[in-house]
Amino acid sequence: MPIRLTKDDKDVMAEMICDTLSQRKKKRHHLEAHWRDIDRQLAMEPSIKVLKDQTGRLEETTSWMSETELPNQSETLEISIADSRRLTVPKGVDWFNAH
Repeated sequence: MPIRLTKDDKDVMAEMICDTLSQRKKKRHHLEAHWRDIDRQLAMEPSIKVLKDQTGRLEETTSWMSETELPNQSETLEISIADSRRLTVPKGVDWFNAH
């Protein structure tokens, strides 16, 4: 005989699902911050929090940081592409060399 779920059972299940979602979201919050920063770097966009202060004006003391960050990002991208191609292309075939 099949088990029938009552409305109370469904409410308890929905509450447990919502609680689990919020707990997992809290646990991975710091990871999501890292992922957002990595995505920003891969897109080669300067960090807005470095360029602007709380009022939205350009902060002169930290505006140089994006100028040093962006060249490092392009070098990292070049090396990452070379490494990924080295792993996918058979040995002995140089698809791309990073300089």
